[in-house]
Amino acid sequence: MAKVIIHYDPLNGLTFPDSRNEHLVDEIVNKYQQGQDVEVVFGNEIPIYYVRLAVKKGNLNWEDVTFHYGDIVLPVNKDGRLPRWPKGFCDYIETVLSQL
Repeated sequence: MAKVIIHYDPLNGLTFPDSRNEHLVDEIVNKYQQGQDVEVVFGNEIPIYYVRLAVKKGNLNWEDVTFHYGDIVLPVNKDGRLPRWPKGFCDYIETVLSQL
């Protein structure tokens, strides 16, 4: 089966306008469902959330999806949840909002 590997690199990863992220993840799902491996580096959090949602909806098999943050590999469960949330991984929004 195909694999989906998502790297989160907030300094050097790809970023897209908010409204394009869902479509981008739809493209990842389509490639995966056609049996293609997908590996991409994102620089913002929103596509990470959409990938997790695709897992929860059953569009991506949870056993085929991993997130990478530096040297940390984070598998996802069938509900799109991560077993742990390392400091610095997709936490920009929460960090900013906590200061309001």
